[in-house]
Order: sequence, then C-alpha cells, then structure tokens
Amino acid sequence: MSDWPLVSLSSLLAQHEPEQVVPGPDDVVRFAGVRWYGAGLFVREERKGVEVKGKCYALKPGTLVYNRLFAWKQSFAAVGSDFDGVVVSNEFPQFVVDSELATPEYLALYCSSPMFGEEAFALSTGATAVSRNRLKEEDFMRMRVSRPPVPVQRRIVEVMTAVDEYINTLEAEESALVVLLAAMRQSMLSESPRVPLASVCEIKSKLVDPRDEDYADLIHIGVDSIEKGTGRIVGARTAREDAMISGKYLVGEDDVVYAKIRPALRKAAFPGYVALCSADAYPLSPLNGTPPELLREALLEDGFTAQTTALSTRLKMPKVNRKELFSTTVAMPPSDEDRLNVVKRLGAVRAQLEASSAELARVRTARAALLGALLTRNIEVSLCEGDEYRADATETRI
Repeated sequence: MSDWPLVSLSSLLAQHEPEQVVPGPDDVVRFAGVRWYGAGLFVREERKGVEVKGKCYALKPGTLVYNRLFAWKQSFAAVGSDFDGVVVSNEFPQFVVDSELATPEYLALYCSSPMFGEEAFALSTGATAVSRNRLKEEDFMRMRVSRPPVPVQRRIVEVMTAVDEYINTLEAEESALVVLLAAMRQSMLSESPRVPLASVCEIKSKLVDPRDEDYADLIHIGVDSIEKGTGRIVGARTAREDAMISGKYLVGEDDVVYAKIRPALRKAAFPGYVALCSADAYPLSPLNGTPPELLREALLEDGFTAQTTALSTRLKMPKVNRKELFSTTVAMPPSDEDRLNVVKRLGAVRAQLEASSAELARVRTARAALLGALLTRNIEVSLCEGDEYRADATETRI
C-alpha cells in the first residue's frame, strides 16, 4: 500500500485562464479533443475562421487539461508543445502544475486511472443523460492524488510511455491488417463472375423466443456486435445477459449473419456456432456447397455493398428488405479450387488479425494492471546509486 502523501489537486495546480482566440475569416482553426481512458490529446477537426461560432481558447503547452463532460471516462491529458496554437472550447479547463511538486504527465496518468475515474463519476453532475455529466473545476480541485517524489513521477511516466508506444505499434499493425484484408478480398473477388445471391444462399431460419430455456444461453449477435468491414464479432453476450425479450433468428453453425440496416457499413459475420441474431439481420444458409467463409467475404465485397446501398433508400435508417437483398448478385469464383483458395488466403490474414487483436487486448489489460500497481506502490519505483532507477515487483508482474 502506498505511503506517498495523499494531497488535494488544489495544492498542486492553479487554474489557467486561457487566451480567447478570435480567428480571422480565412484563418484555419484546429480544435483539439481529449480521448477517453488517458489516450491523450488529438486534433478532432479543422474549421475556417468564418465557420467558428462559439468561443474558443488556446491550449497552453505544459498544462494539464481535461474534458469536463467526460472526466468520468478518464479524459485527461498533458498538453505537449505540438499542440501550441490548437484551441478548445470552454468545456476543457487547463491547469498550471507546480513543477516542484508534480509533473503534468504524471497527473494526467493518475487522473486517467480507473480508481480516479470512479471518483470523478461520483462527483460529476448534470440534469441530462449520464454522458452529459460534468466534473466542475472546484470539485476536481478537491480530489486527492498520491504524490511521489518528482523523479519517481518521471520514472513512472517513462515506464507507461514505453507501454503506450508498444500499444500504438500494435494498433497500427491491427489497422494495417484490416486494410490488407479488404484489399486482398477486393483483388481476389473483383474479377470473379457475378451470380445471383439466391443461387448461393437462402433464409430458412425462423424467429424464436430468446426467453425460452432452449435459447436463453445462446450467444446473441446484435448488429452492433458485428465489426464493420471485417465482420468480426466483438463483445457479443448471451440472450439472457442482454435481457432479450423480442423474437430472434436462430443461426445455424454454417449460417452467415448479414445486417440489413445501414448496409454501407458492411456487416456480415460467420460465427461458426449455433447462436441467435437480431431481427435487424438475416441468417443466410449457404447453398450448393458454398463455403460460409466465402459467402461472408462476398457479402463484404465492394460490388455487393454498392448494390445494397443503392437499394436502401430510406433516409432515417437505410435498410434492405428480403426481396431487395435477393435481387442482388455476388462475386463468386467459378471453381471449387478457386473458392477454397480465396477462403485459405483470406483466412490466413484473418488469423493474423485475430492474433494481433488478442495481443493488443492482453497488453491493454496489462497496462491497466501496471498503472494501478505503480500508483499504489505494488511495483516500487525507487532511486538507485548513480541516480538510476529500479522497479521492484512486489505483487504484479508484467
């Protein structure tokens, strides 16, 4: 347990009164945001001065900044020199840090920890939905943080920065694999003959009651749990866990689930197991020996998406109905050998993508454990001879 002094933020910070920026009509104004969970500042948009209607304020490098609306989502950051000249709205208060007592980078880390986020949530107030709750500056300044010696603060930041750089590398790898998957899919399918969708699949599933004990513990694949563009299933839970009460389609182990709403998002998934799916999707059963993995890729291909997008003409919620869906064509390699080759090659990329995503999830989990351990001294950061540092793991290892 930490025996570092627990001090109020008011003893470390002074609120900065930023300069209001009044841009000229032709000036390009860059607006910043603060990502959730300590992921830092980013430039969220650029506008011409004539398009800026509300007040905006210059960011001051070296300060601590947070988003009052999402402090409970750990939306805190240290302002780096690369954000000099970038502006924010009045929802982003800034604070000057007493450099003899703390660093803005350490405080940003501490404030982005889950334990601090829970306290921020309890103090946030608002008359609307929870996502509009604000952490007022006076409440923020009353919150307390552990204050290790400044050299230890810097060392903690160094360790966490190294972990974050590895996470950034994994995120870039994951994104590159998603792009590669789409490019290979298009390259392999774009020259294939197009055949009627009705010749390669059908809908034979019926709606069932998800409250029935025969179905309640099946995974429920909602449209929101299908990742756009890749068709990966993310965060799906059982029908019981999702408290489903309306009818759902029973999905067979060879069925492909295609989202019929907002077809431009390209949501087609192959679970590979018996499940339930939302009535906003169609469970498509392959015909004539069509591999379900290939059917999924054909439903994600550019030409098919162009057709379904053109057919979904409703303005508020674009949707393709069953008759429209089966009026389309899909790219389908002519021979069994060609079809299996597509499945094999795209499957290899998908396996790489899954491995990359699994490693990313593991490191993110480890990061949270490491940050908590460093802030509570379960991993001790201490000075060594020659002004070097040592991290002695007493509980958490990474």
